[in-house]
Amino acid sequence: MELKVFLDNISTSKYRDVQKAIIEECYINRSTFHHWRSGKNQPPTLAKMKINEITQRYTNQKVYNL
Repeated sequence: MELKVFLDNISTSKYRDVQKAIIEECYINRSTFHHWRSGKNQPPTLAKMKINEITQRYTNQKVYNL
């Protein structure tokens, strides 16, 4: 649920940018993104590292403590 909590607490414009970046840079489709966001599936460790890079770029915050 870490990704969901993070995305729920950022502005709409940043949400769109972060969502687009995660989808493009993790090479996933939109439905996989929504599964990760909802908590149905957890992203693999390498994707979590990439998500941390992306979220730091846009908000200076980490989502996952790795």
